Amino acid sequence: MAAVWQRFGRLLLLCGGLVGSGLLTDPAAAQFSAGDPKIGLTPLALKALVGRFRWPVLCARPGGDSRLVEEGIVFQTAKALYEGQMAAKATFFGIEAPEASVCFNRLEPRLSDRRGVLYLSYPSHGRRDLGMSEFRRLMERGQTRYPIIGGRLVVREIGKPEAKPRELSFDEKGGAVVVRTVRAGSAGAKLIGGYITPHGPQERVPRALSFEWTTPDGESFTTVMAEDPSRWR
Repeated sequence: MAAVWQRFGRLLLLCGGLVGSGLLTDPAAAQFSAGDPKIGLTPLALKALVGRFRWPVLCARPGGDSRLVEEGIVFQTAKALYEGQMAAKATFFGIEAPEASVCFNRLEPRLSDRRGVLYLSYPSHGRRDLGMSEFRRLMERGQTRYPIIGGRLVVREIGKPEAKPRELSFDEKGGAVVVRTVRAGSAGAKLIGGYITPHGPQERVPRALSFEWTTPDGESFTTVMAEDPSRWR
């Protein structure tokens, strides 16, 4: 059972549901009135992504010294339908280390600087009155696949100024991100362990998730990240 996703699902329930707590406020989901129990799985699954996530990155300079930075991705619900679909927006902020010769962490021996915006969907044709129960079952699986329906990333190889930046387009079908819970004791858990300690008056634990990104052409990369509690409202 996926404890991290379950905790998040319980948090939504304790708040009285997405609509009752004011969490579901996007124009794309304005069809749901306050107190309406018939919330479909799609907006629930997309809202589950919302937050800022980060992982530590160590960047070395040509002179031999190094410094610790972070790579961050922010998930928001799109303010309007994207290509006719309800979507979540993932913004990649890259790695701020212009003078680095190489950046890495314990999972990746060489990291690239990725910047851009992707749009994620979660197609569901289930009954709206079963949306919350379907959402709970989804959280219990421990992994969820979100198709990527558009957007671009610009990829720059750190430490190779002569290399031309590449653009990864997600406008064609086939791109996706698989979101998984991070298992205790895994290399990913050890990497972000300092980020997932209880925080705040209710001792809420930041979510620890693995994001496996795949382009329509089959290129893939993985980011193991923890939720940033400084962004909690």
